Amino acid sequence: MATSPSPYEIQLLNAIAWHHLAFIFLSAFIFGFRKQISELIERIRKIGKEGVLVDSPLEKQQEKIDTNTNLTDKVLAELGNSAVLEKNKTQIQEELERLDLVNEDDKVQLLAERLAWTQLLLQFEQIYAVIFGSQIKLLDKLNEAHKQGISISEVSTYINDVRRSYPDTLGKWHDEQYLNYLISSSLIAKDGSRYKITNVGTEFLIWMARHRRDRNKRL
Repeated sequence: MATSPSPYEIQLLNAIAWHHLAFIFLSAFIFGFRKQISELIERIRKIGKEGVLVDSPLEKQQEKIDTNTNLTDKVLAELGNSAVLEKNKTQIQEELERLDLVNEDDKVQLLAERLAWTQLLLQFEQIYAVIFGSQIKLLDKLNEAHKQGISISEVSTYINDVRRSYPDTLGKWHDEQYLNYLISSSLIAKDGSRYKITNVGTEFLIWMARHRRDRNKRL
């Protein structure tokens, strides 16, 4: 004959059920918002007595604009006397010997081309790290319009739609703030009464497609 569970057993079963539910809820929350949580972690500047301090989207984009022009120097300074860097330098020297480039001008030309390509890739990586998803979509629109570009009023209408979609973050941004990063990164340019995508902007979109970068970023 089955016996009824004691009050202690009922309490224990309830506790186990609650912990299971809490775990399931937490797992579902993390899975559902994993992208937003990952992006928040990336923006964390400091954790202290005051709580968690994060960079605003504008601060993060402005920081990238300020360092963009010295990107290669910054990377090399951070590497310092790297063993990996020395190994790569040796490989480059060996490659030059294999190519049997006797003329020093040919060597300089080859190295200049490789350096220019490396700088471009670094620039694209940096741009992608902080560009908004809606800014990528604007680049796509400008790329579709190509040479004729898009009028200032059409771009302003697009930005208004973005502000309505993200009122807490971008609600108070004016058009110039939103476009500043794209212009400063040489992705777009103003041509009279229209905005047009630049060669850099087109190459950036090609780079994203080639490397299968997610176009649906935050904001």
